[in-house]
Amino acid sequence: MKQLPYFYTNFNILTFHLIFTVIF
Repeated sequence: MKQLPYFYTNFNILTFHLIFTVIF
């Protein structure tokens, strides 16, 4: 369960990066 927040944060960052790349 301690790895869940880390994974969630990683996924969030990845999604943000993907969206940023798409916008640019």
